[in-house]
Amino acid sequence: MLIPVFPGSLSEYELEKQFRNVGAEVKTVLFRTRSASDIEDSYRELAEAIKSADILAIPSGMSAGAEPDGSSKLIAMILRHPDVKNAVNELVGERKGLILGIGEGFKALLKTGLIQTGSVQDKECGEVILAKHSTNRYHCTLKTVKIEEGMKSPWLTGMSGEIETIPVSGQDSEVHLSEELYEDYLKKGQIAPQYLEAYENAPHSIEAMTSENGLILGRTGLVENLRKGLYTNVFNAKESRIFANAVKYFSG
Repeated sequence: MLIPVFPGSLSEYELEKQFRNVGAEVKTVLFRTRSASDIEDSYRELAEAIKSADILAIPSGMSAGAEPDGSSKLIAMILRHPDVKNAVNELVGERKGLILGIGEGFKALLKTGLIQTGSVQDKECGEVILAKHSTNRYHCTLKTVKIEEGMKSPWLTGMSGEIETIPVSGQDSEVHLSEELYEDYLKKGQIAPQYLEAYENAPHSIEAMTSENGLILGRTGLVENLRKGLYTNVFNAKESRIFANAVKYFSG
C-alpha cells in the first residue's frame, strides 16, 4: 500500500503504523517542491508508485499551509496531474483497489470528485464540501459515531451498526451538502459513520462517506490516532477495524 507525503502532511507516521500492524507492506512517497525538477520527478514517482499499489491512503494535515483560502488545494492539484489522475482512476476503476482519505485527505477526495463519482474529475466538485467548523476556530474533541447499517464498503466489512469514539481535530471538520443530495447519498449507501449527536451547528451529522462502489472512503475523524492504551481517562480506545479490513480485502 502507498502513503503519499505532501508538504504539510501530519499523520503519515500514524497511518503507516496502523497498516503495518495489520500486515500491510507500506511504501511512502515524498512529494518534493523545492524546484521545478523536484516537482516533475515527484509527479512521475507518485504515478509509478500508485500503479504498483493496491491501497492508496492520503493522510491528514495542512498541505501548503492550508493556503490559499483553505486546505487540500495542493493535494487536489497533484491528483489532477494527467499521469497521477490516470494512475488513480486505473487503481479503482480497473484494478478495484482501495483509496482512503483522512481529514484533509478526505477533503481532497471531495474536491476531485472521487467520493461523488468514483474517479478524479478535472473540474472542482463543490456540491459536497468539508467546511470550517461553525466557530471558525481549530476544533479538537472526541466524538461518538455509528456505522450505518448495511454498508457494503470493503473498508467497513463487519462493522454495520458499530459504535466508535474517534478524535476529530482541525478547522475543516463539517460535511456540508444539500438536503436533496444528503438523501440521495444516504439511499445509495455512501454515507457511512454519522455522529450520534448533532455536530454543533452543522446541517448534517456526517462523519464519513464512501464512493458508490465502496472502494473509496473518506473520514473526518483521525482514526489513525486510535490505539489501545490511549485516551484511557475518557474511554477504552482500540484500533479502528478499517485498516485490517483493507488488508483482508486483498488477502482473503
